[in-house]
Amino acid sequence: MAEQMEPTITDNQLEDIDVTTKKDGGITKVILTPGNNDNKPRDGDKVKVHYVGKLDNGEIFDSSRERDDPFEFTIGEGSVIKGWDEGVATMGVGELANFKIRSDYGYGKTGSLPRIPGDATLYFEVELLDIRGDDISPDSDGSLMKRLVQKGHGFKTANTGANLRIKLLGKLDGKIFDDREIDLEFGEGIEHQLCKGLERAIGKMKENEIAEIDIEASQGWGQSGNTELGIPSNSKLKYRVELIKLDKMKESWELDDSEKLTYAETFKGKGTKFFKNGCIENAIEYYKKAKDFAEAAKDEDEGEKVKIQQVMAALHLNLAMCYIKLGREVEAIEECDLALAIDRDNIKGYYRRGEARFARRDFDLALNDYKKVLHLDPENKAAKNKKNICEMNVRKEEERSKALYTKMFSAVVSSNTQRGDVPIDNHHINDGAE
Repeated sequence: MAEQMEPTITDNQLEDIDVTTKKDGGITKVILTPGNNDNKPRDGDKVKVHYVGKLDNGEIFDSSRERDDPFEFTIGEGSVIKGWDEGVATMGVGELANFKIRSDYGYGKTGSLPRIPGDATLYFEVELLDIRGDDISPDSDGSLMKRLVQKGHGFKTANTGANLRIKLLGKLDGKIFDDREIDLEFGEGIEHQLCKGLERAIGKMKENEIAEIDIEASQGWGQSGNTELGIPSNSKLKYRVELIKLDKMKESWELDDSEKLTYAETFKGKGTKFFKNGCIENAIEYYKKAKDFAEAAKDEDEGEKVKIQQVMAALHLNLAMCYIKLGREVEAIEECDLALAIDRDNIKGYYRRGEARFARRDFDLALNDYKKVLHLDPENKAAKNKKNICEMNVRKEEERSKALYTKMFSAVVSSNTQRGDVPIDNHHINDGAE
């Protein structure tokens, strides 16, 4: 009887790795060129890859290399096939690997016609070029980046007024400057020495989540720095944050009308405190939240209705002042319009709208607003002063326009004279009118 031979195992087969989370063999990987194993993608990271995709018969069905156009996607979002989501997450930056992906981790029974038939096993050569965290900056300019370390529970995130417990570890140039566990109300981070970028990032987290946050100076303490924390001007910060506890603030639909009005006044007061301390953006958040509560109140009592309208008008005007401070005049004008729709004799409404229009150099419109202020309050010195400035600027604009039209008309007459055109004497035209 012939001796049975042991199956031959190639070097590549020795390196074949089952990289599925279930360890069911649905995704296997062979590393061709190792990468940086200290820098692997996490859920929420954006990755950039080059790839070549083939079928069982060796036919290439897609290739970013042929297009010379790397492909980008976000890990864990489900925007690509499962084989990619799980497979690429095992790679280090710079790694080149071959993947074999079973159909249930690929395009399944239906395939992706016409190029990929149903139940197709897919073969990919993938190179991981770059990893970036989630850009959560307001302008998507990379000034505030978040990377997930540990997934949180559920779906809820903090709203203004939510009660939080967080654990912080802040580093500057590799040195720890902030290591503490604190309880705070979301929206009041500035009172706990949290820069705006850090509080914004915390607002994107779920309970029990741990994340790493990279903060550029524009989202941190800016040019002024923070002497209490020992942070110089224009410093880049790194934080590791754990959201230990999250109790959301009740939403307006969870409250009765009297509670809504109470919450509106409470948040209005907190907004005013931030405004007086120069924290304008925080003030805006609290005024907006107060407005949400006041708008939701539908009390049938006439006295309460009047009170709600008064609170709403005050909130519109407070927001207008905030927007003027930030140079957002269009939004300021909109808030003044809303306040004046509630109270057409509101002096502050006209004055602040005039201020916003003045800042936009709409002097004629601003002049009308200051005149309305003086109609309601003839001794208002600020309005008198601004009215005089507007009148002077309106006259200058009229003089400039007159000079421009005169110059244009002279140029036209000069051009006609050079061509020999004869002006028409309308006195010799009989158009039939008696």
